[in-house]
Amino acid sequence: MRLALAAAAVLAMGSAALAQTAPAPEAAPPAAAAPAPKAKPTRLDGFLGGLAGTCRGGAEYDAFVEGLGRRYGRSGDRAAKLDIPRSVRGAVGKAAVAEKDGYVEVRIPLRGTLKGVPVAALQLAVGEGVDTQAIGFRAPMARVRKAFAGTSAEIEDLGGTPTLICHRGA
Repeated sequence: MRLALAAAAVLAMGSAALAQTAPAPEAAPPAAAAPAPKAKPTRLDGFLGGLAGTCRGGAEYDAFVEGLGRRYGRSGDRAAKLDIPRSVRGAVGKAAVAEKDGYVEVRIPLRGTLKGVPVAALQLAVGEGVDTQAIGFRAPMARVRKAFAGTSAEIEDLGGTPTLICHRGA
């Protein structure tokens, strides 16, 4: 029951108008700006691939998660440096942390893809008897299930977000 609550909880986490003025009659119209090139999404396969396949992270992922524990654990040091691998640095957003009864939830927004599927966030719930790690996706459930068929993780729809969940045992 506690693991189910932790898995569900791990995901629970006005516009202004611009004034426009016409250029003075003698002013030349501004040159049309070229559209900004779309940045290729960061491939997170090397970073999250092991977790997605076997619920065991690789060395970079494990070092990152250990850093999260040092920073956000029960007796953590919020000033502790996180070891974010260079290959995914631009894809990792600011962590949101919530202390629960006996465990801590950490949600890290991610911008990238795993097996070609857009990733929304990495979510962790760690503490007394809880060690749940999950990857939330920005894609239809059918696409997530197809991409991760045969994985040892659970794939569930949590709050409208297709999510791959690993209960790693604490």
